[in-house]
Amino acid sequence: MLTSYCARLAAANLTTATDLSLDMGVTFQNVIDGAERAIDALAEYSRVPVARLRSAAVVTSGRILNLQGEPLTWQNYSRTRLRFCPGCFRDDDRSKDRMPGTRRYIRRSWALRFLRTCARHQLKMVDLGASPLHPPRNQDFIENLEELYDQVEEAIVSPTARQPSDFEKFLLRRLDGIRCDGELLDELPLELAALVCTLIGVAALHGPKAREEAHDDDQLWEASQTGFEYLAGGVAGMHSFQDLMHRSISAVRCDIGGQKIYGNFYVRLKDRKDPALDRLKCEIHTYAVEVLPLSGDSEVFGRPEVTRYVSEKQLRKEFGHRPGHMRKMAVAMGFLSSSEIDAGAMPRDVAVRISELISDAVLPREAAEMLSVRTVNFNDLRRAGIFSPVLSSGNGVDAHERFSRTAITEFLSGLRSIAVYPSDGLMRPILRACKMTAIRLGDMVALILQGRLSKVGWDADKEGLSAILIDPREASAALAPAGPKKLTITKMKERLKTSNETAYALVRGGYLNSSMERSHAHNHPLRLISQEDADAFEKKYVSFLTAEKDLGISRSTLRKAIKNADLQTAFPLDEVRVSFYVRAELEAAIRVIAGAD
Repeated sequence: MLTSYCARLAAANLTTATDLSLDMGVTFQNVIDGAERAIDALAEYSRVPVARLRSAAVVTSGRILNLQGEPLTWQNYSRTRLRFCPGCFRDDDRSKDRMPGTRRYIRRSWALRFLRTCARHQLKMVDLGASPLHPPRNQDFIENLEELYDQVEEAIVSPTARQPSDFEKFLLRRLDGIRCDGELLDELPLELAALVCTLIGVAALHGPKAREEAHDDDQLWEASQTGFEYLAGGVAGMHSFQDLMHRSISAVRCDIGGQKIYGNFYVRLKDRKDPALDRLKCEIHTYAVEVLPLSGDSEVFGRPEVTRYVSEKQLRKEFGHRPGHMRKMAVAMGFLSSSEIDAGAMPRDVAVRISELISDAVLPREAAEMLSVRTVNFNDLRRAGIFSPVLSSGNGVDAHERFSRTAITEFLSGLRSIAVYPSDGLMRPILRACKMTAIRLGDMVALILQGRLSKVGWDADKEGLSAILIDPREASAALAPAGPKKLTITKMKERLKTSNETAYALVRGGYLNSSMERSHAHNHPLRLISQEDADAFEKKYVSFLTAEKDLGISRSTLRKAIKNADLQTAFPLDEVRVSFYVRAELEAAIRVIAGAD
């Protein structure tokens, strides 16, 4: 180092670096700054080539130092602290080609605060702290050695061995101009790379709230190595560090910021405007937005333009619905888990789906108005399976049923395309025809949709279902009994050993075939199941209770067989509340249990 050489040259001439500089026509501060006139003056006085002295200089420009092409701030390259390797000083003392008292000299890398081990001697660097002398004498190496003589000699006698870390080897490679440590590290200047490694390591080892200055040199040595291992892995390594920080957060809100996620690491980098950090910040931002439920209100090195999640503010602004209502409906529909009902954000794809459903949804009363019938008539259509709700209660959320406005409009358009039969004196409005034939509205509409009525007309003076005209005689004839005797819902319920509600649910869901006909015993329409359909259903499916009785096994054994085989119910439990299973699968599961026993 140029200041070290100047101090040693002064000591050889029985003076100080400050006075020698003045004798040469410059100031010692000029030497400290690596000024050209100071280098020229030293070259002339010492007869040492200018190029050799220039290579030993640390050039200062404002608050920035240049060490072998690497810009450094004085905070990270402090020449006013006496840092040295005991092994290097021992080697210096044995050198016979220098005058006694001037043999020891400073290596330029020693002032780099991130370097804590001598790679040559595998010893911990000694840091005696700030010089007790005033500027510029605090950078006079020889004066400092004399002032701290006892501490220096004690450190030389009892050094501490330590292998240099890969991080420290990286520092030395960079000072030699070698860049071979991965895309992220190679793109950063040495000082920033070292700082980022240290901050990452501190956060990884001591938590995101840990501060660098709260740890001693040995802890920082370990932290720097840990951070280096992450960054040397490139983008994937950086993502691994982020994953570690993400796991330390108990709950991630949609508006959480970088400080909450990454702690002091983020705070230290956020306000640094150095363009060299842009790539690293961009990688951190992109990955955080990709894997965390962040919204546009989150700040992680900038706010995201496109996110997978939408905040409450964005829900109101973009979709125009109450966020709480949207979350409630999303949970009811199974788009979100019940634990997310009070969350502040929602996945964007869920928000789009639920917003479309809510915008298109109408209550039964509104649906009845669209069809120009009473609510009781619409409820009959609902029970007949003509309309199914797009929004309803579920997953612990109570919600009024809502139906699709678009589906109702398409339903009416479909009926209008069918109702082309010219009106005659025998045709009646559909509601009047239902009363005359004792056929429910839902069953009458089913006859139309099934193509079982040829005479369907349209009253242009009316709207909705009220405009449909039906020939009551044709409707009655369509439901006249034909073929062998069939089972009513009540009889089918008894056969399945279940309830009317369950039997109707099987029919509504289309799991049990049925038809509307006039029964042999009654002169009004009933929903009937053929013997063939009943036999086919029982052959394929069996309920839990029926299996217990028919197969003669205990309820606990039955449950064990179902659990071990991971059997799922044949029909959704929110539609059919009794557990039915595919008979063949259940019997196979029971055989496995029996064989194991």
